[in-house]
Amino acid sequence: PTAEEAFLWSYAWLMANYDPATGLVQDRSNFKAGTMENVSASGKAAKIVAYAIAKGITDPVIGQAIITNIAQTLLTKVPRGPSGINTLWPHFTLNGGTSILPNTEWASGDTAYAALDAIAALQMIGDPNHQRAGLEDFLRAINWQALRDLTGDQTISHGYHTDGTPLTAGWDAFGMETVGVNWAYGAATGQVTPMPPPPSFNGSGFI
Repeated sequence: PTAEEAFLWSYAWLMANYDPATGLVQDRSNFKAGTMENVSASGKAAKIVAYAIAKGITDPVIGQAIITNIAQTLLTKVPRGPSGINTLWPHFTLNGGTSILPNTEWASGDTAYAALDAIAALQMIGDPNHQRAGLEDFLRAINWQALRDLTGDQTISHGYHTDGTPLTAGWDAFGMETVGVNWAYGAATGQVTPMPPPPSFNGSGFI
């Protein structure tokens, strides 16, 4: 139907970046597989595949395999760090999700979005491999208080540099990024951090 064409085009472009061998999504189509994998886009892909199954666009068996593959990669391959400091996922990875991309960050936002989207996708397909609990445990294991302590205003820090140096900027702008981080924080701890009123940081509903 014409009303579904926008979804289909966007879905096709996103999934062209999905690598079934790694269970991750490349940041851009012009990057070779395994060179710049986007953790949060991978979680988003899992949720969008679940919608595509519901819409009848993707075969349920194929879609379920994609979603569980992404969840398995996030749970078992993607590194958590900085080592000895916290247990966030990186924004970008290399080599099938097994290593952090140099000069990227251990990212609280991308961690939150990837985990929540993967959990939502698994809920939508009935969690056939019982992976949801592992993702929920992962969110609970993050040292959220340490992230709040880094900012000085009790908002949640963006995370850490590759070498573990803290990022002192926090999720303190009105918009969906702050809401998304608070959803993850709230799911893990039962608490939320302050979010200021509009306007947003740059006029975008996203930030």
